[in-house]
Amino acid sequence: MSISWYDTLRNVHGLVRWLILLIGVLTLLKAAYSLVSRAAYGRADRGLMAAYSGALDLQGLLGLILLIWGGLAPPPGLALPGLTTRVIHALIQTAAIAIAHQSPRWRDAPDRLRHQTQLGLLVVSLVLILVGVLIITR
Repeated sequence: MSISWYDTLRNVHGLVRWLILLIGVLTLLKAAYSLVSRAAYGRADRGLMAAYSGALDLQGLLGLILLIWGGLAPPPGLALPGLTTRVIHALIQTAAIAIAHQSPRWRDAPDRLRHQTQLGLLVVSLVLILVGVLIITR
């Protein structure tokens, strides 16, 4: 893989994190508002969580490509964190993705519990993402 392709993929990976943050915050605010207002769990709640999970899936795929294709043997002249740091980052982010995908397990739960669960899953996944980003950027 040439450095220009690798750099492009890294830049896209870096931009998608802002999309994840935007969708995550919107989903978090919607879940908190719905919980406080005791609103029914509806299409917007499902749609926002699906968008958040989907954006995380895209980010995970891009990260996996970066790790395997360029990360295990980076192009010459490219300064990257050590392999152990990149693998730990990948493992933490994989945990965040897995947690975000747990929302459908509460499909049959009462609306209030679904909002509470969605809010908890979002907070935990966003905290894990923050930890993973801090590890890779230190």
